[in-house]
Amino acid sequence: EGDWVVVDAYHDGYLRCGVIHRRSLLYSDKLGALLVKDYLTAVDKKRHTAQVRFHYAPDIDLARDGLKGIRLSNGCIVQSSENVEIELCIVSQKLGERIQTKCSVSQIEFTQHAKITTVFLWKKTTKDIIDKMKEM
Repeated sequence: EGDWVVVDAYHDGYLRCGVIHRRSLLYSDKLGALLVKDYLTAVDKKRHTAQVRFHYAPDIDLARDGLKGIRLSNGCIVQSSENVEIELCIVSQKLGERIQTKCSVSQIEFTQHAKITTVFLWKKTTKDIIDKMKEM
């Protein structure tokens, strides 16, 4: 599976809240896919609620596709391992500018470890490939 470009990073910016965040990105131009895995570790062993948000360009419309999926007006499909909601949000394309747009939001509660997987597909891809990507 040498068609994948992988980036794996973590930060402790949420350590003041008792959480370490790690994100892995797996990209395949050949498959037209981006797999985003967010790993959360509660170092304080307390109960936490985390949200993964993806903001979209203002000219992109979003529509629900089941509890865990979204279809974008540009043909892209977004699938999450958790239920996903569509919310209004703000983006800035330049300093001082605020543009209302939409974002997808997945949420999870955890006390030790949690993982949220989000798959973005922009080419026709079969369900088998989606399932295989989520296992990676």
